[in-house]
Amino acid sequence: MADQQQFEAMMAATVPNADLTRDDTGYQNEGVHAAWVGFQALHTTTTCSGEDNHENDDRASTG
Repeated sequence: MADQQQFEAMMAATVPNADLTRDDTGYQNEGVHAAWVGFQALHTTTTCSGEDNHENDDRASTG
C-alpha cells in the first residue's frame, strides 16, 4: 500500500514522535488516524483522471 507508506514517511518527517501503531481498524492514535483519513481523501480527490479534473475546473469556474 504505497499511499500508507507515503503517509507514514510524511508523518515521521513532520511529527517524529507520532505513534504509527495500527491494527485492523486503523491507527490506534486518534489524531494520526484522523490525519490518515484526511490524507486518503485528499489523495483521492487530487489523483483522478485529467478529464475528471478538467470537468471539475469547468464547474468551479461557472459557479
